[in-house]
Amino acid sequence: MENLQIYQGMADLKGQANTLNSIGIIYSKNGQPEEGLEYYRQSHALARQLGEQRLVYITLSNMGINLKNLGRYSEAEAVLLEALELVSPQQHLPRGSMLSNLALVYERQGRTEEAERLHRQSLEHFRSGKYPAGETEALLGLGRLYLRLGELEEARSLLHQALALAERTGQTPKQFEARQDLAEVYKRQGALALALEHLEAAHRLERQVYNENSDRKLKNLQISFQIEQVRREAELERRKNAELAQAYAELKELHEALRQADQQKNLLLQQLERLSLEDALTGLYNRRYLDGRLAEEFIRARRYQHPLSVAIADLDNFKQINDKLSHAVGDEALRTVARLLRQCCRETDLVARYGGEEFALVLLEASEEQARSICEKIRSAIAEYPWSTVHPELKVTVSIGLCSDLGLESHQHMLAEADRNLYRAKHLGKNRVV
Repeated sequence: MENLQIYQGMADLKGQANTLNSIGIIYSKNGQPEEGLEYYRQSHALARQLGEQRLVYITLSNMGINLKNLGRYSEAEAVLLEALELVSPQQHLPRGSMLSNLALVYERQGRTEEAERLHRQSLEHFRSGKYPAGETEALLGLGRLYLRLGELEEARSLLHQALALAERTGQTPKQFEARQDLAEVYKRQGALALALEHLEAAHRLERQVYNENSDRKLKNLQISFQIEQVRREAELERRKNAELAQAYAELKELHEALRQADQQKNLLLQQLERLSLEDALTGLYNRRYLDGRLAEEFIRARRYQHPLSVAIADLDNFKQINDKLSHAVGDEALRTVARLLRQCCRETDLVARYGGEEFALVLLEASEEQARSICEKIRSAIAEYPWSTVHPELKVTVSIGLCSDLGLESHQHMLAEADRNLYRAKHLGKNRVV
């Protein structure tokens, strides 16, 4: 906003247009598409006035994306078609992006044949432009379209191509998406072992993406603070040359502001650290904390030859609870299960939310027999809980997969074995410990 005011003060229309587009991007990425759309429109009007054709089609493309995300598909189609008319066939990257977004608009409207055609055109442009990120996105989009249409073999081929390209070019988030979609393809084909393999890989990638995003946010926060500090110092220097006495007074005010900003930064970093390790809904530790702590306990248990057990508990038929009784009831069920897990476990044990309706337990100094006893206690407590006090129709049970084998290669392999046993518990009829 300050940059915009500076450009306005200088009557620099081009600077204003570019800044308005940047502000629109910030609002859009922060989940505020309506606000972002308004800034894109202002930027677009200035770009047209100035004859800046590149910025004209960029803002049109950005407007189309926001309109698509807001469900205003007819408007999105018109804007994206207008943008395409301004981009030559040789401009592979912007044209590929616009075609990809227009294909998604057509998908939402049920125009699958047109969507398929545009996805393929988008793929050709990204390949011609040698833009692997766009090519990966186009392959994923086309694969998902075939998945929705039930053309599983075609979907599988395209998703494997997307996965291979994402792995070759280091696109971790796209690897995660491709693995998830392939798990669904193999599940529908009845290849459950392959579905499980891709789902487990997706879980590992999800943790990696989460950690990378958390680190990136923290670094951005630190960089923003440093930039602000430099900007203030530059402003102070500029004023000092003109009004030395006034600059001295401002220096004292700046010092206090920086001191308070430093305190706020420290508080924010502490909050970020706590939030990065805690699940917001249940108050339990999250998956990131679980992975680090379990790695330490695994090494310690093997070094001193102490027993260690890991369990994964999953609420049975949880999707039906959300669909039939509402997500609010589902959230309360998760909070209640979290409370029961803490009550049934020992103070030394670690209880974490593993993801969705799954919880993970790290049972320290617990042999397989002791761990099974704890898990049975948990299963029984949840099955016998008076769930009608939450909702008259609510009934909750859990299936639990257990692993106590310290002979496995790593703590991740223990989690994977517990997950496989959970899968067996589900297939054996649920509400049991395996």
